[in-house]
Amino acid sequence: MTRTIAAVISFVVLCGVDATQAANCTITAILSPDSFPIESLGTLRTVQRVAVTNSGDWVASISVNNDAGPAVTALLANGEVLVRTGHAPDEPAGTTVKSILGMDTNNQGDVLWAVGLDGLPGGTNYGYYANGQLLAWKHGPAEAEELAPGSTYGAIYGGSIDDAGRVVLTAYVYETPSTGLFVVLLLVPDAGGTYTEHVILREEDPLHAPAWYFIDGGGVAADNDGAVLARLNVLAPSGYELSGYYRIGYDDPANLTIEQLASVLGPLAVPNEHWAILGGADIGAGTHVIRGESQIGSHGDSDVVITRDDSVFLQEGDHIGGGHATLTKTNAVRTNDHGEILWHGQWAGEPWEELPFALFMNRRPLAIPGVTEVDGLTLEYVTDGVSAISDSGAFVVFSAGVVAGEPTHQGLYMVQREPNTCFTENLDCDARVGFSDLLTVISRWGPCPGICFEDLDRDGSIGFAELLLLIYAWGPCLPD
Repeated sequence: MTRTIAAVISFVVLCGVDATQAANCTITAILSPDSFPIESLGTLRTVQRVAVTNSGDWVASISVNNDAGPAVTALLANGEVLVRTGHAPDEPAGTTVKSILGMDTNNQGDVLWAVGLDGLPGGTNYGYYANGQLLAWKHGPAEAEELAPGSTYGAIYGGSIDDAGRVVLTAYVYETPSTGLFVVLLLVPDAGGTYTEHVILREEDPLHAPAWYFIDGGGVAADNDGAVLARLNVLAPSGYELSGYYRIGYDDPANLTIEQLASVLGPLAVPNEHWAILGGADIGAGTHVIRGESQIGSHGDSDVVITRDDSVFLQEGDHIGGGHATLTKTNAVRTNDHGEILWHGQWAGEPWEELPFALFMNRRPLAIPGVTEVDGLTLEYVTDGVSAISDSGAFVVFSAGVVAGEPTHQGLYMVQREPNTCFTENLDCDARVGFSDLLTVISRWGPCPGICFEDLDRDGSIGFAELLLLIYAWGPCLPD
C-alpha cells in the first residue's frame, strides 16, 4: 500500500494531498465530523446526497445520531435546516415528514426535494416540494391539461430543477382508477410562484421510427439549456424491452427535440463493442456522461466504461497516473457545463495491490483514502456515490470518513478548484497544456497496450497525431 501511494504521489498533482502541490484547488470541511450544532439535532452520522451551485452554495441530506430519541434525517442548505423528520409541512394537511428521499438545486438558490410522508391513507406516500411549496404527491391530483380530468399520481420516480425554476418529473399517472400511463411532466412557475403542469412526453409517444416507447420511470437530470436526460424503456418492434438514455429538449414543449444517447445492445465508440448494461448518467449544457458496461459479442467479457458525448472517456484497464483504473460498480458519475467528469473508482498501481475507492476529477484523483488530509485529519474512506460538481466546475462537494479517534467519523467536504476545459490534452492536471504534457507524450511514444490517456486520438499508439493535438490546445485551459 505504501509503495503504491508513493508512486501515485510522484506522478500526479493531488488536491489536498500535499499543500505545495495544491495551488489549483483547496479542500475544506463544511460539515464537521465530530460535532453538529444545528437545532440540537445531535452528531452527524451519514451524508446521503449532495448538490452544489456555481456560487458554492450547497445542499445535503444527512442523518444524525439523536441522544434524545431515534435518529433524525434532515435536508440542509448551507448548514440551515430546510426540512427534517417530524416536521409538519403545510400540505398535504395532517402529514409529517418521515424521510428525505431526494433533492436538487439550481444556481438561483431554489431547492427541490422529495420526502416520505406519514398521515395519508393508502400506505407508503411521499411528496415533491419546491422551496417548501407542494408540487405533487402520490395519490394526489395530476392537473396537466393534457390528462383526463380527475387524474391522480400513482408514482413519482424522479425530479430535477433548472435555473429558470422549471421542474421536470417522471411519473405514473392514473387517468381512471384502473388505467394509467407513464409521463414526463414539465412544471413551469409564473411570476407569483404558482406552478402549471404540462405533459411533454407520454407512454407510447413515437420518439423515432420504427420503434415505440414507454417511460420506465427512471430518474432525470435537467441542464440549463432547456433539456433533460431521462432513462426510458424501449418497446422494440421485436417485442423486446430495451433501456436507453434520451436527451429531451423542452424549451418549446410544443416542439420537443428528442435524441437517443445510448441504449442496451446499442453501439459504443469502441470497435465491435456494445452497451451491455447502462448505469448512471448526468447532463451539462450541450454535453452528457454515461456509465455502464461494454461487451464484445453476446458472450464476451464486460468492461466498466464511462462515455462523454460520443466518445469513450474511460474504460476498465485504462492508465490512471502510475497504475491502471478498475472502476467501481457504482452508478455515480457527474459532469458540468464544460464536460468535466467527477467519478468514483478503484485503482491499482501494478505490481502492487489495489488502492481503496477514491474520488476522481477527469483523469486524476481528487481525494484518496489514507493519503488526502483535511484540517490535519486523514481521509479513511470516500463515501461511494455521495458527490457533486457545480455547473461551472469551480466547486466540488463530497462525503468522506476521517480518522479522528474511534470510530471513524463521516463529514462533508468542499473543493474549490480551477475548472479545466482541455483536460484531454492537459495530462499533468495543471490547468494548461505545455511542455510537461509534451514530455509526457514523448515518454510514452509508440504502441499503447490497452487504452492509455496519452493516446489522445485513441488509435492504439502515441505519435505525431498527439503532438498536433497538444499544439492545437497549447496554453491555459480555463473557461471564458
